[in-house]
Amino acid sequence: MCKTAYFERRNNGFCKTLIIKRLDNTHHYKKYLHASLCALLISLHVTNAVLLYENVLIVRRNSTQKITF
Repeated sequence: MCKTAYFERRNNGFCKTLIIKRLDNTHHYKKYLHASLCALLISLHVTNAVLLYENVLIVRRNSTQKITF
């Protein structure tokens, strides 16, 4: 099943951050969210990322992006 996460543009006063939020609350989605996003971010050369609460990923990037996995 294909999932899409959107990067939301935010500014915390020090740097621009982008937040990825999962689109549903299913257990299956929670199980593979972390591994899928980590693998994708590594492939995109994003090294400064933090996963919070299993459903929000803060990524420091300067452009709005959409990822599908």
